[in-house]
Amino acid sequence: MIVSFFVGLSTGMLLDKIVASIQAGLGNTLRFIAIVLGLGTMLGKLMEESGAAERVARTLINRFGEKNVHWAMMFVAFIVGLPTAILAGPVFATFISKKIKIAPPQSMTNT
Repeated sequence: MIVSFFVGLSTGMLLDKIVASIQAGLGNTLRFIAIVLGLGTMLGKLMEESGAAERVARTLINRFGEKNVHWAMMFVAFIVGLPTAILAGPVFATFISKKIKIAPPQSMTNT
């Protein structure tokens, strides 16, 4: 934001135009992000409350195995991230990851 202000000054923009330009740019960006994150959060909470997140977690654990849960989470993040413009994917995947109990990795020195 500070850089935007100085670029506006250096190009000869009037002070009121600089402020209006910064407000419009930030407002449009934050509005889009807030809508996507809000919808992703609502969908994730609905899945958690309905038991769908538990079902997805169990299915992925059965398919990938308990030792490969990290690959299952990567798969979920990839699939969910595609249709949600990669913004709400991590929020949505958080509700599923809460249902997967991931054991801490074994130390490689204890083998």
